[in-house]
Amino acid sequence: PQRKAHDEYVRHLNADINRREDGIGREFMFTTAVAVEIDFFFPNPSNTPKRNKSKTLAKVTRPDADNMVKMLLDCMTEVGLIQDDCLVFDLHIRKFTTVQNHVGIGITITDEIDNEYRW
Repeated sequence: PQRKAHDEYVRHLNADINRREDGIGREFMFTTAVAVEIDFFFPNPSNTPKRNKSKTLAKVTRPDADNMVKMLLDCMTEVGLIQDDCLVFDLHIRKFTTVQNHVGIGITITDEIDNEYRW
């Protein structure tokens, strides 16, 4: 399962990089200290009450955020977003359950001169 998730992360990151017009991940790689904010969005479980089906809620079940983010940072290095994951000096991770069409990962990278880039 971990290898499958890794390959999926790399595939999606590469696809997003190829759509970007600012060169991030192709001509430009973060090589200095960065702050990273990551939001993971999962589909609402089938047993979610109807009143909560359209809400975004905190996810407090598996998978563990620390395991997910380690793999994602490794993938960000592999595809050329950041030179090395040791450059991350500030890291914020959140997990949510949400409606089906909002499933995915949101990534914000801020370099040391406070420029912000969103995925």
